[in-house]
Amino acid sequence: MQASLSENDIAEILRGFNIPPQPQIMADLQMAQAFDPPDLIEISQLISRDVSICGSVIKVANSPYFGLTKPVTTIDQAIMLVGVNDVINIVNGVATRKYLVDMSKLNDIDVMFLNRFWDGAEDTAKVARLISTQLQLEDPNSMYLIGLFHNAGIPLLVSAYPTYRDVLAEAYTLNDHVLTETEDKHFKTNHAVLGYYLARSWKMPLFVCDVITEHHNLQRLISGNSSMGGPMLNMLSILKLGEHLAGLHYLLGRHELDLEWLAVQEMLLQYLSLSHDDVDDLQQICSEMGIGQQNPG
Repeated sequence: MQASLSENDIAEILRGFNIPPQPQIMADLQMAQAFDPPDLIEISQLISRDVSICGSVIKVANSPYFGLTKPVTTIDQAIMLVGVNDVINIVNGVATRKYLVDMSKLNDIDVMFLNRFWDGAEDTAKVARLISTQLQLEDPNSMYLIGLFHNAGIPLLVSAYPTYRDVLAEAYTLNDHVLTETEDKHFKTNHAVLGYYLARSWKMPLFVCDVITEHHNLQRLISGNSSMGGPMLNMLSILKLGEHLAGLHYLLGRHELDLEWLAVQEMLLQYLSLSHDDVDDLQQICSEMGIGQQNPG
């Protein structure tokens, strides 16, 4: 993808899709984060102004995932005990879920699907952060953001096309081509392309945009040059393992087998220096957090 696209270029590419502007709270927090050190008072005040987001952040901060020994009741406490970066990541997730698509315009089945989608995105973000922390590979907070946002093109396609859920399910059953090729065949675009330009439009870090672009191309990247390294392949590998442990193939694709994972499993584990037992241990941790394969309905 080209990094030199103007806002007008992006708007033209996204024409025909109902793309909301970046939520104001996300834009404001990006500015507050730019200070060195970040302005914690300003960040707390920005979050506290939105009552619904504030309540959601406190609820997530009190979830078993963060393992706090005492509950938090204010954003100040959440920032102090969970950390400012994690709190901002939670806000990003809540704001994206709230503002990306207008759920009131969707039918009940699509609403149910997107609720599962957002839960799966949050689970993937948590697992990607966990893997990054355990492997001491790439920034855990960046991996959370990637896990949260990498499939953000999917809600846009759900909103635009009544048949999209079935096409996505079909794509998850095919193992002879890249998943996004099925979307391209039906819609002349795919969720990786839309997610990239949405992330650009919302001024996400460029590395997040690039991972979104490539997140269904891991087999080609990792098998094309087994010695290839660097942050991009690290992030893509962590994300793929996170998707697998979060059960997105089942949650979104309604398919028992994670064919993408099976295609790259051995190469990916070798690249990350993980064994099958290590993956089982991570799966157990995820299960204890309530993350994993769920009934897709």
